[in-house]
Amino acid sequence: MAAVNLQRRSVMLAAAVDPVWVYFVHSFAPEDGEHVVATCDYGGPVVAAVEAGPVWATQFHPEKSGTVGLGLLRAFVEQAAERGQRPEGAPDEGELAGVHAEHEQSSASCGSDHARP
Repeated sequence: MAAVNLQRRSVMLAAAVDPVWVYFVHSFAPEDGEHVVATCDYGGPVVAAVEAGPVWATQFHPEKSGTVGLGLLRAFVEQAAERGQRPEGAPDEGELAGVHAEHEQSSASCGSDHARP
C-alpha cells in the first residue's frame, strides 16, 4: 500500500479523499504532465494516475485497492454508461454495491486492506 496524493480534480477519483491509499507495484511510470491526477513518492515523485477525457490510466491496481479502487471502477462504469459504451454483462449499480459489501466483510474478517501503514 502506498499513499497517493491527488494533484487535481478528476472524474476518475472524484470520491477519493486525499491522500488515497492504494496497492501497486511498478517498474515504469509516465512522465509528469497536464493529465496527471495523482502522484506518490516512491524514492522520488511517481505518476500514479492520469485522466484525459475518456482515457484513464492508473499505475496502481484498482481491483486490489479497497474502497478507493472500487470507487474508481464504479466511476469508470458510470462514465462508460453515460457515453453509451456499457459493455454487455457489465455490473449495474446494485451489483457493484454487492461487491463492495462482500469486500468490506472479507476485509474485516482477514485484516483490512484499508489500514494505513
